[in-house]
Amino acid sequence: MTWHRIPVARDEGEEISLLLGAALERNRRATMAGIEALREMGFGRQLQMQTTPIEVLLVYGVQANFLYLNDGALSLYRTLGGTKTVDDVSESLPDAQFLSKSIRDVWRNERP
Repeated sequence: MTWHRIPVARDEGEEISLLLGAALERNRRATMAGIEALREMGFGRQLQMQTTPIEVLLVYGVQANFLYLNDGALSLYRTLGGTKTVDDVSESLPDAQFLSKSIRDVWRNERP
């Protein structure tokens, strides 16, 4: 998994997590409503669901705080208008004492 590191102030990291969390909740509600509507139209079990894993971690450090987003989370963040700069891309997370998992979810897109 690829991680994208964004330097943030503590409150910025929480704000971004709330923004992404709210979008995921709206997506969940819209997906359930969409599935129900498609089933009412007779599609039944013929739905195809595409999911994109979303994972966001907030790392608190002595010198700086960082938000780590996987590819799906970064894409969603950019779609929502997020402009903070990624300052590092890595294949693993840092070994940190103050690691806080903010979000672990999936973005869903269903189609008949």
